[in-house]
Amino acid sequence: MATKNFTKGMVVPTLLLLLVLSACSATKHAPVRVGFPPYVIDTITIFPVVDLRVDKNYSGMEMPNNRIISVVKKDLIKKGYNVDILTDRASVSELTEDDLSSEDASWIKQIGPPNSKWILLMGLLDHSTKLTFGTTSNAEVTGYLFSKDDGKILWHQKGIGKSGQGGIAGMLMGPMVNVESIGYAATNLISNFPYNSQ
Repeated sequence: MATKNFTKGMVVPTLLLLLVLSACSATKHAPVRVGFPPYVIDTITIFPVVDLRVDKNYSGMEMPNNRIISVVKKDLIKKGYNVDILTDRASVSELTEDDLSSEDASWIKQIGPPNSKWILLMGLLDHSTKLTFGTTSNAEVTGYLFSKDDGKILWHQKGIGKSGQGGIAGMLMGPMVNVESIGYAATNLISNFPYNSQ
């Protein structure tokens, strides 16, 4: 009898715990997405990657920019989108993370070609390399899709990439490990971008 009462008493707390855990796990991995019908999008204009690192003197932006855009362009095309790449960094050089995440992104209407309607801005949040007996590299990127017509954020996600190689081979492969971590971060960034079903 005591065992039966104990079991009944544990049902509600156990259900509550499972509910909390499932909510936490769903929230943790879900992209912050306002929502949009992908089929209305014809061409996504990708701007140069914004340098959002705290230490901007660590290394230049050429490799991260090219690697991130290359991965994202390829994945967006696979998902059914047309892509236009801009190379002029002038319009994004002064942008901050606060600018990108602001509720009011009306500034987006002032940048890019007049005919661009859907703008993807990505930022490099972190990229670091540690050399010991081997090489490890970490990268973190963020991305925002904007509607230029109304200055609204339609999609937002972050991606993290890690790469490493131990021993002398890893020490010699430092540059390749750097490229890999950036590529993984870009792949993870765009993984939840919706498919265009048109």
